[in-house]
Amino acid sequence: MKFTFGSSKKGNVGEALRNITEPAALLFSVASEEMLERAAIEIEKVFPGVPSVGGVGQAYMGKQFFDTGITVIAMKENIRVAADVRAVRRLWRHYG
Repeated sequence: MKFTFGSSKKGNVGEALRNITEPAALLFSVASEEMLERAAIEIEKVFPGVPSVGGVGQAYMGKQFFDTGITVIAMKENIRVAADVRAVRRLWRHYG
């Protein structure tokens, strides 16, 4: 399995995805809840059908904090991915 990392201090999804090609799956984190849906939609447009999981967390790049940043980890080669949105929804109802 190989990993590729992308980021944008300004929260620019295109910039964060710039060096990512042919991912099998994506993990991403945005700095604020307001950014989450927009980032997920933009990622789906660039990589349609590729499973992705996103969350909200503080964005540290280097030794600096950014309240508008996005980080993306792409996984590829020798990886199998299974995604079940229903399981996530069940967890959300239980813990959310």
